[in-house]
Amino acid sequence: MKKKIFIILLLSLTRIVSQETVIEEVDMSSESYEEYDNKQYKSLEEALNNKERVFNLDLSDQKLSHLPKSIGELKNLQTLFIRDDHLTDISEIGNLVNLKSIKIFANNLKTLPKTIKYLSNLENLEIHFSANHIPEEIGYLQNLKSILISDFDLEELPNSIGNLMNLEKLIIGPNLKSIPETIGDLKNLKILDLVNNEITLLPLSIGDLKSLEKLNMTDNKLESIPLTIDKLENLKWLGLGTNRITKLPEELFRIKNLEKLYLDGNKLDSLSQSIGNLKKLKSLNISYSSIRNIPKSLGNVEKLEWLNISQSQISFLPEALSNLKNLVGLSLKNTKITTIPKFLYELSKLEDLDIRGLNLPESEIEQLKTVLPNCFISK
Repeated sequence: MKKKIFIILLLSLTRIVSQETVIEEVDMSSESYEEYDNKQYKSLEEALNNKERVFNLDLSDQKLSHLPKSIGELKNLQTLFIRDDHLTDISEIGNLVNLKSIKIFANNLKTLPKTIKYLSNLENLEIHFSANHIPEEIGYLQNLKSILISDFDLEELPNSIGNLMNLEKLIIGPNLKSIPETIGDLKNLKILDLVNNEITLLPLSIGDLKSLEKLNMTDNKLESIPLTIDKLENLKWLGLGTNRITKLPEELFRIKNLEKLYLDGNKLDSLSQSIGNLKKLKSLNISYSSIRNIPKSLGNVEKLEWLNISQSQISFLPEALSNLKNLVGLSLKNTKITTIPKFLYELSKLEDLDIRGLNLPESEIEQLKTVLPNCFISK
């Protein structure tokens, strides 16, 4: 009986040890797979020797004029990076059906190939100084979430850009001259960054971008803002600096969730009292303008933390600004202000004050330093 029990215990122990060995082997195998997942191949020849395990490929600095047909054998490839080659043709890219990310820098491409439409799993597309034309076929990429194009020759976008229903980020510049009306069809777009282009007009359809959180139109040639701007109910960040805008529509001051507004470097000579409606505004820049007066209503924007009125014609700050108890940074640089308003001494949260270029009495500056010991004063 004892012998039988011993045999049963021995068999049980053997089974447990065997299970632990199998688990250990599986874990080692998992680590091995993870290494394959993370490895970035830098040789197509090496990659082709391990086709099924190639997920990341970098073909930079290999003097390629075109993508070899053999690259299509890498059926599991997910990321492709190409920089400083001499590529003029990447048509074979259409065979990489599992590709999720493409980054192409400094090549000789004039356009993306029409075969790009077969990349149904593509999520990220980055092109830098490589192409001056985007084909209509880009509209087939329904899973695309991010586009970043930096090229001096790209002047327009295809109308099919509006088909990219999952697109969340669109960054293009410089030299773009227009935006198609179809841009308004991008219902999931959160970031539209078109800084440093030649755009003179925003389409009315811009107001249809209900998910948009950031709109950066800095350094363009805009002369006006579409009246549909107030439809951007989720907009938090609006950059309109360095344009040719002479007047802001009242609709702009109805963007209830706006937190940052940059209007610097325009041809504005006044700011509407409606600025006080932007209750969530935290940062306002109206520098480098012809604005002469700050509306009293700005004092209603009690969440304001940063205010830049430098290089403007402003000579007086209204007492109503004493309500800006959360102000952290204030730039009065090169304005027409000749004396520090009394309420400024009460802004206890102020950390950064720029008064360079102002003809202020030294006694006032010393008093500021005493009353606001934690504030850095540039003078």
